[in-house]
Amino acid sequence: MPTAAFTCVDVASFDFGITAFLGPFPSPEDWIVPAVEAGVSLLEIRAEPGFAHPSVMPPAYRRYLREAARAAGLRLSLHAPLYDMNPASSVPQSAAAAWAELASCVFLAAELGADVLVIHPGEVPAEQPPVYRREAERRFSFGLQSLVSQAESVEVRLALENKQRGKGEDLVRTPDEHVRYLREVPGLCACLDLGHLNTLDATPREYIGALGEHLVHVHLHDNNGQRDEHLSLGKGSLDWQAALCALEDIGYRGTVVLELPSVEDVRSSLALIRGWE
Repeated sequence: MPTAAFTCVDVASFDFGITAFLGPFPSPEDWIVPAVEAGVSLLEIRAEPGFAHPSVMPPAYRRYLREAARAAGLRLSLHAPLYDMNPASSVPQSAAAAWAELASCVFLAAELGADVLVIHPGEVPAEQPPVYRREAERRFSFGLQSLVSQAESVEVRLALENKQRGKGEDLVRTPDEHVRYLREVPGLCACLDLGHLNTLDATPREYIGALGEHLVHVHLHDNNGQRDEHLSLGKGSLDWQAALCALEDIGYRGTVVLELPSVEDVRSSLALIRGWE
């Protein structure tokens, strides 16, 4: 739990959003009313199979979702699929399939009017020797250059997200790893997941400062520091107050997206933030 008292943030100056999780509702549009009722300005769509994957979203539905969100006063962002995706895979066919999926999400984002597409980095198995990681990093950087070019052609910003503690060796866990790709790939942006960061005993201020102007998107949720739990704020050990202060210190003007699986968790977390003095 946060222990320090902070008074450095004007909460009203932050732009908040929520993520359309797969569990509570069968379709992305079912999250529109809860987002409006929560008083946020952005809804992030998860492009998962059976929910909002490009393969299950025909053009007419894409137009409908875009216009329904716009009519409700909501902007949209898109998160690429989380599962069965490894664009840094050493298996050429697997890597090619992952990059094809990401390319399809770029164009889905454009059709939805979403100006940010969040993607996860690739990974290598923990038992592989260092040379495999170096090759994976090279492959991932090369693929990002092509994907950013595609995204820029349709006015979508590609935001690379940091990962959490896990069994494998994800390519982006530290500020240095994140900044490496931002430097190597012109036009690439950053998404900072504060919940993921909390599982690695890292300091939000250091990470936020390292990303600087590259940071365009933030995910916010809590956990107890050992694994990615997506708890409502105040239920874990994340010092979310310090993180918001650090964001304000760099003049962050992107969206802070509450990545929580239930409407109740969204409401309680927003109430905690808005009641902060």
